[in-house]
Amino acid sequence: MIEVGPNKSFKYIIDTDCDYYTPSDCDCEYVHRCGQIENAKIEKIDPGSARSMVEKFVDGDDLEKLLASMLFRHCFKDEDFDINVNEGYYGQEVGDIRMTSSGYNKINHFNTLIETNDIRAILAMILTHHYGYVLPDVLDYKEWELIEVSTKEIYAPEAGMKQVSNVGYDYWDDRDYPSYYPGCIVIPAGDKLKIIDGFHRWTNFNSKKKRRKVKVLAPKR
Repeated sequence: MIEVGPNKSFKYIIDTDCDYYTPSDCDCEYVHRCGQIENAKIEKIDPGSARSMVEKFVDGDDLEKLLASMLFRHCFKDEDFDINVNEGYYGQEVGDIRMTSSGYNKINHFNTLIETNDIRAILAMILTHHYGYVLPDVLDYKEWELIEVSTKEIYAPEAGMKQVSNVGYDYWDDRDYPSYYPGCIVIPAGDKLKIIDGFHRWTNFNSKKKRRKVKVLAPKR
């Protein structure tokens, strides 16, 4: 379950982007203290921020933590947060970041599906937000589980791997992987498990050393 109380601030969890400028009529003599902020927004929730949110707000097993991490990264947008701008010592600065009703609605929907163990519906929601559609193959499987398999069982389609432009991406140090990482979504393909989501995570996880085992989210066998 994701438990985010009312008025919780995300200021030190989520990064913001904004335009910062000094007014043309500034009359500060030495140190500028009239800086103004415009267009403050959240461009994306990166993997590190998503992990922090999971650690702070998710009370569940590794499967729930993986799904919550994907929900935060792929489903939450700028409109799901309010960014307050305050007056500070050097002018305006970003203040508290609070979740809006649309963000809480996503969490409530996620928690309802978790309570009914409807992992398929959660995957459909996440993948639709991320890609704009969900592969019919995902909907063919009702029950899913987070399992550890041999890396020899994994098949990463070339088309998906072409999306990976940077092996390092923006994931964690090899010694600091969360227990549910990389959690690629896979489906059966002959005697292999084909990755349909998580190509960057797979590349980052598999590139640093020879791997024998990998955790994936797969249909129950």
